[in-house]
Amino acid sequence: MESRPVPDRFLVAFSLAGEQRDLVRSIAEEVERRLGWGTVFFDEWFQHCIAGDDADLRLQDIYAKRSALVVPCLSARYSGKPWTRAEHRIIRALQMRLSDSKDERDTYRILPLRVGDGDDDVSPFNTITPDARTKTTSETAQLIVDRLLLVIPDAIPRQGPGESERPTVSHQHLTPTVSTAAERGVGDADVRQRPIPAAAYAAITFVAGITGIALLVGYVRALAAVVQPGSQSHAFYVLLLPSALACAITLFGLLRSVARLTSKELGGRIEVAGPVVLFCVVVAAGFGLIPAATPLALTVRAHSSDGKEPIIKAGTIFLDLENDPREESLQLTGAATFKEIPPRYWRHTIRLIPHVDGYRDDPQLRPLESSVIDLALEREVSATRLAGTIISTVKNDSDYRIVVDGGRGEGTADSRGRFAFPVLGRDGDTVRLKIYSGDMLVYDDFAALPGPLTISVARRQ
Repeated sequence: MESRPVPDRFLVAFSLAGEQRDLVRSIAEEVERRLGWGTVFFDEWFQHCIAGDDADLRLQDIYAKRSALVVPCLSARYSGKPWTRAEHRIIRALQMRLSDSKDERDTYRILPLRVGDGDDDVSPFNTITPDARTKTTSETAQLIVDRLLLVIPDAIPRQGPGESERPTVSHQHLTPTVSTAAERGVGDADVRQRPIPAAAYAAITFVAGITGIALLVGYVRALAAVVQPGSQSHAFYVLLLPSALACAITLFGLLRSVARLTSKELGGRIEVAGPVVLFCVVVAAGFGLIPAATPLALTVRAHSSDGKEPIIKAGTIFLDLENDPREESLQLTGAATFKEIPPRYWRHTIRLIPHVDGYRDDPQLRPLESSVIDLALEREVSATRLAGTIISTVKNDSDYRIVVDGGRGEGTADSRGRFAFPVLGRDGDTVRLKIYSGDMLVYDDFAALPGPLTISVARRQ
């Protein structure tokens, strides 16, 4: 006898006398095979739950509140034992309550089943009671499942004519709590042996669980990379299969749940055990997390590298995409937008060439890792000539050196005080001009390029 996990609600609950236990057990096992592990209440499977001095209250809760379909198994012994009579009083009380229900399905929630000889005094004379002794176990189980479908139409998928079996479904509530009273004659002869010892199950669960957690960490890290639009990384797919396998092994070792998926595709039936179903679900769900590759939209923003022009509002940006060159204009927002960029360029290096007046048009290589790229543009350096004449109030003082501040140019005056030399800048630029006589500063003022300038100086004492 192997105990079951206790669901919040049973699909079918059997009430029986111990003398008919073997017959009812075979029926309960067949019903459970069709409905799923732990969906059927058969007392010896749930001794750990109902044993104790309040067993009657626990049974009352199961039959009256936590079962969709109740099957009282009638015989002479059923009506003659205190425990079964107590159970049937609970069932009769449930029947009275259901008779007042406006839901027609509630009228089908009790199915009496004859399993032994002798008259019983617990069912009315007008009750039609199917006899399990005149049917095969499979036929009786099918009768119970069909009755359940009148109560819960979607309990399991319906079948067409000629199909002898129904696919099993999972029952997922696994809170351990159920069992049967010793007074009802539960024996230990029908003990089922697990394929491997419990310690082996524990070891399998521990190893698979640790492996699953480690793979989950790697999965999350990889997911952050692959969910970006256009991503071509395959790290996610490498992690997905072992992650699903770890989940399946953990389910096998920890829960030993049973679920089957029946399909008629390709002209046959496919039945897959619970851990394999979980494996397939994890893989399918994992692939669903990856968005389909869609074209990208890239925004390029331009500003001056010296910070004097934070938004450049005029000019164009050229995008070199191998055989697909593109050019977009800078808008008043300081951005040029390139649409419908193929996803294959994601995380690849692209070349951008600015064409903006007053700035250098040097190509810039950038990795395409974001939908926005900022370009810092260097100002274009041009040269002009600064010319002028120095008029000195000091006679025979012609040793003048003219310096444009900022290292933009330097020259000297001739014997007549005239000078002309190249200066970095454009016509119209204002520069700071300093004039030295020997090591003495004799002039310091601003002037506009390119001149000509006329400057009066006097030697400072």
